[in-house]
Amino acid sequence: MRGKLLEALLRLKKLGSLLLKYKVIVIVLLVAVVGLLVWQQQKASAENNWKKATDAYRRANYDEAAKIIGDAKPPKDTDRLAIYSQTMLATRQLDRAAEGYEKLYDAKKDPFAKLVLGNVYNQQKKYDEAAKIYQELIASNPTYAQAYVNLSTLYKLQNKIGESIEIAQKGVKNNPNNTILNELLVSMTMHEKDSKAYKDAVAQLKKLNPNDPLLLTQ
Repeated sequence: MRGKLLEALLRLKKLGSLLLKYKVIVIVLLVAVVGLLVWQQQKASAENNWKKATDAYRRANYDEAAKIIGDAKPPKDTDRLAIYSQTMLATRQLDRAAEGYEKLYDAKKDPFAKLVLGNVYNQQKKYDEAAKIYQELIASNPTYAQAYVNLSTLYKLQNKIGESIEIAQKGVKNNPNNTILNELLVSMTMHEKDSKAYKDAVAQLKKLNPNDPLLLTQ
């Protein structure tokens, strides 16, 4: 009799252990399901926010778009990353704009994204970083006129007149038929109108575009 009682007690103990084991499994499953539901809800909310931010961006309402984006990190999707970066730039959140354009260039290798990154550095007064960006763009594509314009202008603003003229001359040498770069060279040398550099620049621009508005001011 006593043996049967002990056997029954052992069975109950094993059953209790089994029930406890399943209880733990059930709890783990419930936690996983709840976590999944919360994640899906957060994802749906984020998607909705991006739709609203994109709509505001397309209406050029950058303040509203920035407010909707809030403290969100730069998105991985390149289309949204472009919206994020431009919105941060338009609302003068330059650190976030720089981060966005860095990631955008890394993702797409788009020279324009790199150019804008240089412009952001310029606005942040990180002049050495900006100059490096423009120099890299010129080295990788000697026909990229805007990179010459930005670098030459940057040097002029820093009162590095020699460097500003040198970059403008380099741009014209590599792109002799580019009106913008020839205008740039005239602009960068006009402080010394008796100089050979200025006279040569004017002569070259006249050959290229005799009716250029810049010549009419000379």
